[in-house]
Amino acid sequence: QLQHMIAEAAFYRAERQGFQGDPVEDWLQAEVEIEALLRGVQEPKHSSAKRAQSAAEASAHARSEPKAAARKK
Repeated sequence: QLQHMIAEAAFYRAERQGFQGDPVEDWLQAEVEIEALLRGVQEPKHSSAKRAQSAAEASAHARSEPKAAARKK
């Protein structure tokens, strides 16, 4: 489950960058952010940390909403 959360956060991070960034960096940053969120640790105010946290939050939000295809049926 942790791997899935990290994968989603990394995907959303890459998506926001137009898939132009380094996938390994996206994964590593997502891993740091997800683990920090699970521990309840506040990360330093760093732009990449904030982006990864936003990705994690978007990931959690996306899981809580029905998929677009499911809503159209």
